[in-house]
Amino acid sequence: MKITMTKDQSGSENGILINDYSEGKTYDMADSLANAFISDIRCARLATKDEHVDIVYEDAAAQVRAGHEAVEKNRAEAEAKKKAVDAEAEARADEVAVKAKVEADAVKAKEEAEAKAKTEADAIEAKAQEIRGDPAPDENTADAPDEQTVVTEDKVETPDDPDIIMSSDGSPYLNKRTARAALARKGLKETHEEVVVKGGYGLRVKQTPKRTRGD
Repeated sequence: MKITMTKDQSGSENGILINDYSEGKTYDMADSLANAFISDIRCARLATKDEHVDIVYEDAAAQVRAGHEAVEKNRAEAEAKKKAVDAEAEARADEVAVKAKVEADAVKAKEEAEAKAKTEADAIEAKAQEIRGDPAPDENTADAPDEQTVVTEDKVETPDDPDIIMSSDGSPYLNKRTARAALARKGLKETHEEVVVKGGYGLRVKQTPKRTRGD
C-alpha cells in the first residue's frame, strides 16, 4: 500500500528492522503498517495518483542506504569483537608471564634461602669446632671418611693416661678424622697414631710390635 506521511513516525514492516518515515514523503509499505499509520496512529494518508511516481526511487534509495548501514554495522561489530578477543588474549599472555615470573622468583628465593642456611650452619659448625679445639681438616685428611670402629673394653685406652694426647681443652677428639687432622697439624704423623679412648679418640706414640721367638 502506498501512503504519504503527514508527520514523522518510526515503524517496522517485519518486526525487526525499524525505519524512519518523514513527513511529506510517500512510501510503499506493507498493508498492516500502512493501515496502522492511517487508522491507529493517524500520521499518514493514502497517496494520490500523482504521488505514486517518485515512490520507487525513494524506496530504492532507502534500501541502498539501509544496506550500507547494515554493512557498516556488521563491520563495526566484527572489529569490536576482534579487539575484545585480542585484548583477552593479551591479558591471558600477561597473566601467564606474571605467573611464570612469580614462580621463578619463588624458586630463586628458595635456593638463596637454602644457600644462606647452609652458610650459617657451616659457620656455626666451624665456631663449635673452634670452641671444642678440634683442628680443621688439612688437604691430606679432608676427604678421609669417618670410620665406624667396633670398640671392645680391652681396646679402649684411658683418657687420663699421660701418654695419650687429647684436644686443647683436654677432651677426646670426636672422631677418627679429627684425630688424624690433629696428627697432621701437630706434625706427629710419623711418631703417633690415633687410638680409641672413652668418649672418642686420642693420640699415642706408635707401639712397636713385640717380637716373638723365631722372628
